Amino acid sequence: MYRLVGSQAYTFSSIFERLWTAEGGTISGVIRDGLVPERAVLLETRTSPSLGQVIQTINKYSNNVMAKTLLLTLGQELYGAPATFEKGSQAVLDTLRKQGVNIGAYTVVNGSGLSRTGRITAGGQAQMLDTIWASKLRDTFIDSLSVSGVDGTMRRRLTDQAARGRGHFKTGTLGNASALSGYVTAASGKTYILVSLVNDVAALKTKSFVDGLVEWLIAQ
Repeated sequence: MYRLVGSQAYTFSSIFERLWTAEGGTISGVIRDGLVPERAVLLETRTSPSLGQVIQTINKYSNNVMAKTLLLTLGQELYGAPATFEKGSQAVLDTLRKQGVNIGAYTVVNGSGLSRTGRITAGGQAQMLDTIWASKLRDTFIDSLSVSGVDGTMRRRLTDQAARGRGHFKTGTLGNASALSGYVTAASGKTYILVSLVNDVAALKTKSFVDGLVEWLIAQ
């Protein structure tokens, strides 16, 4: 169980001060939230990994913190600073709408799976995956998904030889909720879209059934 004892600002300032002083630096002021003032002096810049690499880490390992940060970044890039979840959510919905996805059942809250108020239907999820399949960015997205029996959150599922490597999925798990969606490559070479969303006190007990469905598709 991970919990921040203090606020985000307190946690960041504490870690930053510890690292800064460990390298011989000194701090005479305080760290506070706010926009960077125009008179600020840039000390150093760091280049992040490519967006494709970032998304791969998010999807393969269900990194909720990175997912939230990505949503905030999207909002700021499209609608300007400051970054907010509201702007990020609007950016997602506007982008999907432009791609022809029916967003009527979508409710985007914070970009991660850690929300009880986020909403989507199986049909809406399938339509989004179908749109991605027709996109020029398809390969980048599929490469970001966990591979059945190989890596990420799917490394211990569908590990037998017939199923291993034939599914690319994003998993989702909360108390009383279990989800699996992605693409399945059948023995015939045909690719299927699979979406499973289960909301029930026994949701986690349905994984074997869902895995059986994947195996059935593989055999087609």
